[in-house]
Amino acid sequence: AVIAGQLWDHFLPESIKDVLKSDLETTETAARALCCWYAGVHDTGKASVAFAQMAGRRGMSFILDRMRDEGLITTTVPSSDNVRHEVVSQLAVQSWLEEALGAKRRVAFTWACVVGGHHGKNPSDLILRTAKNRPHVVGTGPWAEVRKEIVDAMATAAGVRQYLVHWVDRPLPVRCQALLTAVVVVADWLASNQDYVPYHDELEPAERALVAFEEVALPPPWRPEMPCREADALLQARFPALSTSRARPIQASLLTASLDCMQPPLLIVEAPMGVGKTEAAFLAAEGLAARFGQGGVYFGLPTMATANPMFERTLEWLSKSLGESASVALAHGKAGLNDTYSGLLRESFRGQIYDDDAEHGQPVVNSWLRGRRRAGLADFVVGTIDQGLFAALKAKHVALRHLGLAGKVVVFDEVHAADTYMREYLKRALSWLGAYHTPVIMMSATLPPWQRDEYIAAYASGRGDRQPGSTDRLDTYPRLTCYDSVLSDLPTESETPSLDVRLERIDDTPESVRDVLCRALVGGGIAGVICNTVTRAQETYRVLREVFGDEAVLVHSRFIAPDRAQRERRLVRQLGRDGERPQRSVVVGTQVLEQSLDIDFDLMVSDLAPVDLVLQRVGRLHRHSRPERPAAVAQPVLFLRGVSN
Repeated sequence: AVIAGQLWDHFLPESIKDVLKSDLETTETAARALCCWYAGVHDTGKASVAFAQMAGRRGMSFILDRMRDEGLITTTVPSSDNVRHEVVSQLAVQSWLEEALGAKRRVAFTWACVVGGHHGKNPSDLILRTAKNRPHVVGTGPWAEVRKEIVDAMATAAGVRQYLVHWVDRPLPVRCQALLTAVVVVADWLASNQDYVPYHDELEPAERALVAFEEVALPPPWRPEMPCREADALLQARFPALSTSRARPIQASLLTASLDCMQPPLLIVEAPMGVGKTEAAFLAAEGLAARFGQGGVYFGLPTMATANPMFERTLEWLSKSLGESASVALAHGKAGLNDTYSGLLRESFRGQIYDDDAEHGQPVVNSWLRGRRRAGLADFVVGTIDQGLFAALKAKHVALRHLGLAGKVVVFDEVHAADTYMREYLKRALSWLGAYHTPVIMMSATLPPWQRDEYIAAYASGRGDRQPGSTDRLDTYPRLTCYDSVLSDLPTESETPSLDVRLERIDDTPESVRDVLCRALVGGGIAGVICNTVTRAQETYRVLREVFGDEAVLVHSRFIAPDRAQRERRLVRQLGRDGERPQRSVVVGTQVLEQSLDIDFDLMVSDLAPVDLVLQRVGRLHRHSRPERPAAVAQPVLFLRGVSN
């Protein structure tokens, strides 16, 4: 309970607190007391016959013997009849709410299910009925009295009884159930960790909890200052490498929208590659977080390969925007192979990340906020989009996913890459985010009008708003759509960097690719060859390597993870914005080159693909300003394989 109070005071962002206070129609003191009470009673069900019998299996049969002597245990419960303690906890809390506070049964159920879900999933109606029908397992008489005493004593200790009397005349909203369950889970995991809270300690329990919370060192939520409205100045301050250029119209428009919207919005940005959508999202995130109390940012991308470079860009932005240290996480299955993330983790362990003389706060990888279930609780999370889509799944510990997303500005990048299956989960996730009034930014090169309308409708339904009308009223591009209970298409000037790409058709054979590149790269240059399958990439690479030798490089998804990560790092180091470009190179790869890496090719060869994917590939052609390109590739050329007309 004490740790839950510390989480409220030092970890939860204001937006999460606002949701709870709004639904309960109460003060911060009362909402905090409710969190503490739930944390204090969540293990009440351990006062049961079924749980007590576990002592015999843990080498503590003397405790079991004492219980038998006192008449608390009269029979041995077979394992097939076992009832888990969180189920008993839920029944005990529900019973107390009904008997002590007069709550109706169905209403009491909505309040009691918070403790029933603290092990990752809520018990079904069947499990609850089964537990009620097994009093010899749950424990009656003195067992029931002890459970009632625990719940009652915690209500007094937490100071929540006076509020519960008025609250339990109505159901606890579902979004509050999820958030409160997540807080209980986090408090439980912290308090149960013997590294922080050893069993044998001379300190009083409350003092032990405070010491443990300090040792975990969870950074506080992000509290940015309100950014200035001058997009040029803010862009230059956050991204000094871009200080010679003015903010583009889409960047200025998105910043303005974040500062002028009436409520937390859904913002959908449709603009070409290379116009600075990512930087625009960072600037808007500052405005949205400052206005609506969000404690961080989640950046969801289609693949691990896209997430890795975005993590680097996020750290670059944080280095100029943080006022105090904040936790960061790279959330995907191979995060440990990312050198930058691993380096931050090592620095955090050594304690070198804290620097009293630093001009800005610094990002840290908190050792406790790691792993697939906790990483999402960090302040700034960059990961694959599936980490966000988990909020739409009926999965274990989904409440933690909700807590991690609801308190952030959520950014979904490259949403055009979502297939039909993913879109259904994305719409459900948007519905939940709408319910939490979480600001969302979605970015894409383009979206069909019907997809845009579906996403807006999903977000609006979560907020309980009437369904907005269609957005297909203005045929404009670039486009910025804002929904904050009112649907609006915001004016955005078109200032797309001019790139006239010459299209040439070639035969669909590796030998044709070889002949084209031999002619084009006589004077040097960097060529990208993007194939639709790994097999085609391998076949093309074998032919090109015969001519170009070590100047030919192969990148695809079938490399073992460390090798692929090493190859991608080398490509970014050589072909990135400030890369040390070789005199000549031919990079053969699959879709990893299409949308994953911030690299720049002088010319490109591509397999035939849907037009949106071809445009993504062209986005890697003359991506950065380079006046020193070899003469033969000074003008961008796309060679499209297998097209006859």
